[in-house]
Amino acid sequence: MNLRLCFLFLLLLVGVDKLVASNVEGDRLFVDAQAAFEQAEFRRAAALYQQIVDRGGRSGAVYYNLGNALVQAGEPGRAVAAYLAAKRYLPLDPYVEANLRSVVGSEAKSPIPMIEHVFFWQNWVGYPQKFRSATFLCVLTVLSATVLLVWPRRRARQLTLLLLVLATVASLSAVYDWYRFEYRRHGVVAVEQAEPRKGNSLHYEPAFTKPLPLGSLGVVIDQRGSWLQLRFDAGQEGWLPKEQVAVF
Repeated sequence: MNLRLCFLFLLLLVGVDKLVASNVEGDRLFVDAQAAFEQAEFRRAAALYQQIVDRGGRSGAVYYNLGNALVQAGEPGRAVAAYLAAKRYLPLDPYVEANLRSVVGSEAKSPIPMIEHVFFWQNWVGYPQKFRSATFLCVLTVLSATVLLVWPRRRARQLTLLLLVLATVASLSAVYDWYRFEYRRHGVVAVEQAEPRKGNSLHYEPAFTKPLPLGSLGVVIDQRGSWLQLRFDAGQEGWLPKEQVAVF
């Protein structure tokens, strides 16, 4: 048992050491990116922020700053994708919303799924906060159930049941966020106007009656070579070249 505990402790130390090293590196990249932005080196700043994202340093601040750098670098399509990614972490931040609207004008409203009517807080609370809340409630539920084994009182049973319900709801909310943010890929039209096709070639007819404007949001459902198939609002589907789409 002692050997197992020592081995587990070593694993934790290694994990913490890697986490600290990653944070230090991320901080250095963040500082370098901010310095590049202040020196009007916007493309370099955007590349550094993107490097942080690619290494797992995802946060609302990183995506927000990435969007700002991309706007200044003349890449509004990728900037929209960065701002929308920032909203996953900072859903009610007025600066993110204001900068997004400054690029795309009035953001198109998508139909709200039924689950978001039930989980009405879904777009009020950030993606990481939902997972932390679910984890915390699950731990409390386990602790309460453990206490119930040695102290089987009515109030203890009621508390355990309440915690179980809350933990289940919080877990479902977190899993739904994982599904829509991690399992599914989203794409944003990154050019002023894009004309989706019925197939993965310019030889196919247009899929829609009129082109899509910059910032139109869809879900990536397929990829063939250098073309992406996206599903937009009302179930409309069409193919676009990868260079016309910012995927996030």
